[in-house]
Amino acid sequence: GLAIGLWISLVVRPCIADFNYEQGTLLQTMPEYEKDMQYRFERAWQFNPYEIAYQREVCSMYLVKAQSTGEEKWIKKTIEQTKKLVDFNPYDGVGNSILGAGYYLEGKELDKAAKYFKKSIEFDPFNPDPHNVLGLVYQRLGKDDEAIKEFKRTLWLKPDYSIGLENLRRIYARLGKG
Repeated sequence: GLAIGLWISLVVRPCIADFNYEQGTLLQTMPEYEKDMQYRFERAWQFNPYEIAYQREVCSMYLVKAQSTGEEKWIKKTIEQTKKLVDFNPYDGVGNSILGAGYYLEGKELDKAAKYFKKSIEFDPFNPDPHNVLGLVYQRLGKDDEAIKEFKRTLWLKPDYSIGLENLRRIYARLGKG
């Protein structure tokens, strides 16, 4: 009995998780199967809750849904699930960035959004994305100087980063410096 239990938990469950993850990955390219993709990624996390790639995929999927629909239920789901990922691995730059994005979309606790983007930058300092969105957070908070610094950092890290360049252009135009 014990050997079978160990075999199921150490071999079968991760195999089921991997299968579901692979199926979800295949379905990502087919928008008509979005619900099936969501089911597969959630199932992968359910069968192997210790695999960070599965956790990230689910959280990213929720974030994309929150961004595309603007629906509060997806924003809340993004925050709730990503808190689990960050609690499990507090040093995960991607998880911290997704959590920051959730709070940014929610728009209620921008200080938390800034906190998680700063953590993301701490753990993944050469990724321009968290710098860019941190700049947007600062902009919403009325901290234009800090926003400009973050947009400039995106361009220092990736000179062809068009999103950071556009955000920098917009803030300069708004401030009459463009």
